[in-house]
Amino acid sequence: MILAENGEEAIGKFEASWQKIDLAILDVIMPKMNGRQVCEALRQRSPQLKVLFLTGYTADLIQDRGVLVDGLDLLLKPAQPAELAKKCERCWMLDNG
Repeated sequence: MILAENGEEAIGKFEASWQKIDLAILDVIMPKMNGRQVCEALRQRSPQLKVLFLTGYTADLIQDRGVLVDGLDLLLKPAQPAELAKKCERCWMLDNG
């Protein structure tokens, strides 16, 4: 697991290890860059990267602000470990049949 405190740090850490990363779990709202901006930057390097968004905000509010990427999973916080595992598995299954 690779942790980052903000969007810019997430991109820097991803750049250093992108070949080893299969799934990015991003907060929708985070310091310096939002989740959508980070997702777009990561996918420039790795277009097939699986992404799961976490948020404490409602899906409607996120959609209205334009920071949620269409077609990606959204998990509301606080998420239970089993729920997180299920969403991660779903992300994996969508791309791998």
